[in-house]
Amino acid sequence: MLSMTPQVLRDHVRILGWCFIVYSAVFVLIGLAAGAIVLTGGALSGQREAMLITGAVGLFVAGIVLLVSLPGLLIGWGLLRLHSWARILGIIFGVLHLLSVPFGTALGIYAMYVLMNDDARALFDTPRV
Repeated sequence: MLSMTPQVLRDHVRILGWCFIVYSAVFVLIGLAAGAIVLTGGALSGQREAMLITGAVGLFVAGIVLLVSLPGLLIGWGLLRLHSWARILGIIFGVLHLLSVPFGTALGIYAMYVLMNDDARALFDTPRV
């Protein structure tokens, strides 16, 4: 791996943290929008059963997307604060994001580039005041 100066590495970790947060927040917004669309479809029908079913499905979709996006938000926050656990989870979720073409793949490659760097381990292991 290429060696980076500590300041450049910190900048990359900060950028990566924000990338995780923004990527996850976009998924949260998409999930909420999908849930609202499904919910609205049932409400437009005017039938009580359709409203109940689409309401449940809409809440389920929004809840699942929120649940799946929560780790990314947490990892981004941890990376911004240089927590050592965030580096490990960032690598794991970076590998998982490789399957989400095209933006997840880019995020996964960047996460591996930054977090698997030899200097990154030292950066995250250094005690902070």
